[in-house]
Amino acid sequence: MPTASWWACYAAWAAASVGVAMRINRTVGEPYMGLVIAMFPLVQWWSWLFYTDMASVVCILLCWRTALQQRHVQSALLGAISLLFRQTNIVWIAFIAAQAAIRELELPKKEVKLAGGKATPFAVARVALAQLPTLAPVIAAYLPVFLAFLAFIRWNGGIVLGDKQNHVATVHVAQLYYLVAFAGVLFWPVIVTPRRVRVACYELIGSPRRAMLSLLALAVICYTIKHYTIAHPFLLADNRHFCFYLWRRVINLRWWTRYALSPGYLLAGRLIYDQLAAFYLAIQAACVWLFLEKPFVWDIQVGEDGKGLEGRDEREVGRLQRFMW
Repeated sequence: MPTASWWACYAAWAAASVGVAMRINRTVGEPYMGLVIAMFPLVQWWSWLFYTDMASVVCILLCWRTALQQRHVQSALLGAISLLFRQTNIVWIAFIAAQAAIRELELPKKEVKLAGGKATPFAVARVALAQLPTLAPVIAAYLPVFLAFLAFIRWNGGIVLGDKQNHVATVHVAQLYYLVAFAGVLFWPVIVTPRRVRVACYELIGSPRRAMLSLLALAVICYTIKHYTIAHPFLLADNRHFCFYLWRRVINLRWWTRYALSPGYLLAGRLIYDQLAAFYLAIQAACVWLFLEKPFVWDIQVGEDGKGLEGRDEREVGRLQRFMW
């Protein structure tokens, strides 16, 4: 049972997070942005467990912030540090570097106006080639990070450190739909209102053309679910994770349930596209309650040689397991 000190420490930490978030709100244009970042369930969860996710997120956010301040060398160094926690952060570094490069360019106002206020990728590429000297500071800062990362992949034999057998790069398109559903549930206080749902439905089926496009999108979603859904062995075996129960009791309950969720993915994607925002306190409180109040013990059988049977880890015998993201 968690003691009063557990709850006191968590309450103090939560209060400090909200305080920092309120200070962030005073420095950014979007209301509640600080609270959204501080209370995001996955980030908040691992922050008080001192897991590497928080350090990874902090480094990437600092990398982005310094890039916005045009301090590209510091940004590249912070991005390199983030790779020590999560090698997949290279994707975010590429995004930040591309954004920094675009900010340095002088895009023709005529082309931007013709594109509805947004420069097209072709326009950006054409201007970038014509203004390479302007991009020199950005290229000089970020290029060594990308070259070093490529050298690491060649030396390591891949992007994965440690257990390569269970961390294989695959095409898992269905994961994008899980992300949309996850975000849609978390954003529901803001995006799920009668008016916004009506607007989203109109955007999807408000005319024959839109209805046909939505049917085509549903067909693509179902096709990718059938051919690009991957159930990782850890997902099937580790009942400490919430995903274990979502997979068994929702997504894979029947052969058809994964396809029946397709309209929900499409609607959630439309709602999220229209407006992004969320409040996470209730979700986080439920997760903390499960973690503290509902531990359990794995039933592990040990053989005569002292090793766990059926591939189970004998070191976990009698140890409390806890639910987590």
